[in-house]
Amino acid sequence: MAWAKLDDQIFFNRKITCCDGFARLMHVAGIVYCAGQLTDGFVPDTAIGLVTGMTGLPFDKQMLSNVLGQLLSNNLWSRQDDGYVIHDYLDYNPSRETILTTKEARKLAGKAGGEAKALRSVASANQNAKQNAKQNRTPSPYPILSTSTKETAPDGADPSRPKFSNADRGELERYFCELTCLEPPKYGTEKERRTAGTRWVAPEREIYEKANGDMGRAKALIQEALADLDGMTIEAPASILKTVKGIVAKEKRGDASGRLQPKPTTTVMAPMDGSFIMPVGSSNARR
Repeated sequence: MAWAKLDDQIFFNRKITCCDGFARLMHVAGIVYCAGQLTDGFVPDTAIGLVTGMTGLPFDKQMLSNVLGQLLSNNLWSRQDDGYVIHDYLDYNPSRETILTTKEARKLAGKAGGEAKALRSVASANQNAKQNAKQNRTPSPYPILSTSTKETAPDGADPSRPKFSNADRGELERYFCELTCLEPPKYGTEKERRTAGTRWVAPEREIYEKANGDMGRAKALIQEALADLDGMTIEAPASILKTVKGIVAKEKRGDASGRLQPKPTTTVMAPMDGSFIMPVGSSNARR
C-alpha cells in the first residue's frame, strides 16, 4: 500500500488559489490516483473518468473541459502524449522504482526477522524447560547441607547501561537505512542535528539498550518491528521504537509465564513471507 503526500501549505500556493474548488479537488484526486497506481505523476486519458469519479462531483463534459483548462493554465498539470503529467509530483512522492525496491527489501528483512523470532522462541522454550526441570527436581531422601551463599546485588542498584558508541550508532543507522531504503539523517546544521538526535540517535540508543548491548539482537529487533509494521509509513527509527518496546515486553511476559507452566516445544517453521511496510514510510500530510 502506498501513500500520497501533500504539502501542508498546498492550499496557500498561488497556483492552487487561482483554481476553483472543482479544479482543486481534481488535482488532489489526481495525486491520489498516481500514488495508488504508481504512475510517477502521470494520469492517462483513459483514467480521467476514474479520477473525476474519485472527486464525488457530478462532472459533465463542459465542467471537465473547464477544470482541465484551469489545471493546465495554472501549471499544475501539463499535457503529454495520451494523458497529463502532474507537476512536481516526484518532489513530494517516491517514485515507482523506489517503492518497489523498498517493498522487496522489507520483504527480505521480514523473512529474516521471522526466522530470528523463531530462533528466539525455541531458545526461550528451551530455557523455560531447563528452569522448570530445575525447580521440579525429584527430592533426595537424604538432606543435603550446603555451605554456599548466594550473592545478591545491593538494594536499589540498577544494571549499568550498555555503552553506545559512535561506531554502534553508525552501524545501526546503516542497517536501518539498508532495510528501509531511507536516506541517512543529515547533521550539517543545528536544526538537522537536533532532528537527527530526536528521530534517529536517541531511538537507536534505546533499541541498543533494549538488546542489552548486543548488536545482533538490536538488528533482529529492528527486523521484527519492521515486519510487524508492514504497510505502515516508516520515516526514522523513532517510527518503530514503540513496536520494539512491545516486542521486548511481550518476550519478558512470555518468559515469566513460561517458567510457571512451560509449554511443550515443537518444530518451529519460520514464515516464508513477511513484508515490511515499513511502505512507503510513511502520510497524507508532509512531515
